[in-house]
Amino acid sequence: MEIEAKMNKIETKNIQLEEKVTQLETQLELNNELRTRLEAKVQEQEKILNFLLQSNELPIPPTGSKSIAANYRQNVIQSNGRSGIPRTCRELRAANPSLASGMQWIDPDGQGIGDDPIFVYCDMSTGSTSILHDSEFPIDVGHCTDPGCYSRSINYNASSKQMKSLAKLSTECHQSIKYDCYYAPFEFDKVPYAWWNDRDGNVQNFWAGNNTNGIHTCQCGIDGNCVDPALKCNCDSTAPVQLVDDGVITDKNILPVTRLNFGRTQLATSSGIHTLGRLVCSGSVAVNGFPTSCEDLWFIGHTLNGLYSVMEGELVKSVYCNFTKLPSDASFQSLIGYAEVKPKPTYSGIPTSCANLKAVGHTSSGLYPVMGDKTIDNVYCDFTKPINDGGFQKKIGYFDVKTSPVYFHAQKSQSYGNVNTVVPFEILRLNIGNAMSTSGLFVAPKPGKYFFAYSGISEHHSYARVELQVKTSETANWTKVGQAHGQSGHETYTLQATFDLAEGNQIRLLLAEGQLHDTNINQYTSFVGHILEEEIVQ
Repeated sequence: MEIEAKMNKIETKNIQLEEKVTQLETQLELNNELRTRLEAKVQEQEKILNFLLQSNELPIPPTGSKSIAANYRQNVIQSNGRSGIPRTCRELRAANPSLASGMQWIDPDGQGIGDDPIFVYCDMSTGSTSILHDSEFPIDVGHCTDPGCYSRSINYNASSKQMKSLAKLSTECHQSIKYDCYYAPFEFDKVPYAWWNDRDGNVQNFWAGNNTNGIHTCQCGIDGNCVDPALKCNCDSTAPVQLVDDGVITDKNILPVTRLNFGRTQLATSSGIHTLGRLVCSGSVAVNGFPTSCEDLWFIGHTLNGLYSVMEGELVKSVYCNFTKLPSDASFQSLIGYAEVKPKPTYSGIPTSCANLKAVGHTSSGLYPVMGDKTIDNVYCDFTKPINDGGFQKKIGYFDVKTSPVYFHAQKSQSYGNVNTVVPFEILRLNIGNAMSTSGLFVAPKPGKYFFAYSGISEHHSYARVELQVKTSETANWTKVGQAHGQSGHETYTLQATFDLAEGNQIRLLLAEGQLHDTNINQYTSFVGHILEEEIVQ
C-alpha cells in the first residue's frame, strides 16, 4: 500500500511537470512571435528612415553598423558642428525652405550647451516638431483589478530638459491619446481607475483639452455628446458595447505624457487598448520691442552667458544670464543693478553705432553700449534688418559714467580780512579726488560739468563781498563769473554756479571787500563742489 501511494504521488508530479513544460513551450512560442513582430517593426522603421534619408540626399549607414539614428547624428555634428544645429524644425525650415519633411537633428536648449541634440520628425509644410516615443502603436492593457494596476512608462527620444525647452520656444504643443474600451472605465462610482502622469510626474485625470484643475473629462464631455449624458467620458459607461475616447491634450506647460495607468479590466470580456501620439510642437514665441529679460534674449537666440542690458519700464537694468539653465530655473537670471539712462540727441564716436557692432561680428539683436562723442551711449540694435533701415538702430539714452568721483567741502575756522587775496581754508571736510587745496585753489582733474556753492556771513562791523573766479587755458587772467555780498551785522550771503570745465581749469574765491566772520567753534564760511557729468575722452 505504501509503495502504491508513492507511485501515485510520483505519477501526479510527472503530470504537473508535463503541464508546466507545456505552459513554458506556449510562452516561448508567444515570445518568439513577439520577437518576430518586433524585428519586423524595426526593419520597417529602418526602411522608412532609409527612405527619408535618401529623399533628403543624406548618407545611409552600412548594414550592421550601430544604429541609423546614431550614425546620422554623428555625421550631422561632424559636418556642421554642434553650433550649426537649429533649435526647432521651424528654425530649420526658415534656414533651408527646400528641405523635405523627415527626421532631423535639433537642439532646443541652446546651441553648444545643455543636453545633447535630439532626433525628431520635422514637418516642413508647417514647421512643426514631433518627438517620437516607444508607445505610439496600440497597446493592450491586459486584465487586472485595482486602480492603475496596469502602468506603462513612456520613453521619449529626447531628454526632459530638451522637451521643456521645445515647449517654451513653441506657441503650442499637443499630444493625442486614444483609449478603445469594453467594460474598462477611467472612473467608476467616483473612484479613478485610470490616469496619466505629466512631465513633472503629477497625476492628471483629463484626457482632452487644457483642463489642469483636476476635473475628470474627455473630449465627448467637452463637446457634450458622450453616450451617457450624465458622464464625462464614453469609457465610463457600463453599456455592453465597444467604446472609444479619443482626445488631444493641449497644455504645453505639463506635456508630454510620461506614464499611462489603467485598471478595472478584470472581467474576461473587459478590454482596454491605448494609443498615444507623439509630442507635437509648432509656432514660435515672438519678442516684440526691446528685450525685458534673459528669457526674451533666449527666445531671440542668445546662448552665451554674460552681462546684458534689458528694459524694465522706463529703466534699463543690467542682468547676468546663465543660458546653461532653463528660463524656469531660479539661477537663469540674476539682477546686477540699474543703469541711469537719460534721453539725448544723436551721438557719434568709436564704436560709432550698431553698424560697427555688426562689422565686428555681432548678430544677436539687443541693447548695446557704444562710445559717443563725450558719453557712453546705449542703443538697441536690430540685426534682423539692413543697416539702412530706420529700425536698425534705436537710441535709448546714455550712461552716466564717471572714471572716478570728485567732490569737496572746505570751511574756515577763523575770520579773514585780507582784501584782494584768495580766500584760504583751514578745514577740508571732504576732498575726494584731491582737486581742492587749503590755499583755496580748485583744479579740475578731468573735463566735465561741475557745480559749486559758497556761503558765509559778514563781520558785525564790516561789509563783505566775495568773487567767484575762473581761469582757463584760453585766458591768462582770472575772470569774475559771480559774486556774493553781505551788509555789516553778520548778514548771510550765498552763491551757486555750474561750469563746463576742461582738465586743468581753476576755480577760486577772492575777498574783494570787507571781512569774513568765522570762529574756531562756528565755521560759517563753506565752499562745496562736485562733478555733475564727466566728459568721456576717447
